[in-house]
Amino acid sequence: ALHHGGVLVDRGGLAPQAPRLLRAIAMRYLALAADYDGTIAHHGLVDPATLAALERLAVSGRKLILVTGRELDELLGVFPGIGVFDLVVAENGGLLYWPQTKKVELLCDPPHED
Repeated sequence: ALHHGGVLVDRGGLAPQAPRLLRAIAMRYLALAADYDGTIAHHGLVDPATLAALERLAVSGRKLILVTGRELDELLGVFPGIGVFDLVVAENGGLLYWPQTKKVELLCDPPHED
């Protein structure tokens, strides 16, 4: 058997232990943290195909974390699919939001309106 790119192969194809190894590799990443604007959203909106991919990732047992500089109220107004995320870090790290429970935790005082 030969080790090639993280998968054991032999002359006949995948080595017998490869399916177990492939499952282990597939679950290597436990969470995805992604920005909103310019990453999952373009022109302020999340494409249905992107949302579907995020849903598949969530169903696989991984945690999804959205990180954004947007204010929470604004984000909730433009992204109805926010519930796919386990946690939202919003307002440039100023607050945490759990979509399933709608719990909000302020991490600092909001900036002064000058």
